[in-house]
Amino acid sequence: MNKKFIKSHEVPVRGQENDRVKRRESYVKDFKEIKIGKINLTKGKGELALQALEIPGNESIEFRLLMLEKVQ
Repeated sequence: MNKKFIKSHEVPVRGQENDRVKRRESYVKDFKEIKIGKINLTKGKGELALQALEIPGNESIEFRLLMLEKVQ
């Protein structure tokens, strides 16, 4: 399955206004939910990979969470 993201979701990070020292971990960011459709998986253990096949510019996506929902 391939999914091409055309429009970027650029939002400012937040949280640094309350910090006295620059954080080592990332700041809070509002991520956008994207539904990519249905995929068929075989029963049992396997590997699911997310890859950036093309990187326009010098950075790829920031990825936070993948949720799978079993359908009948």
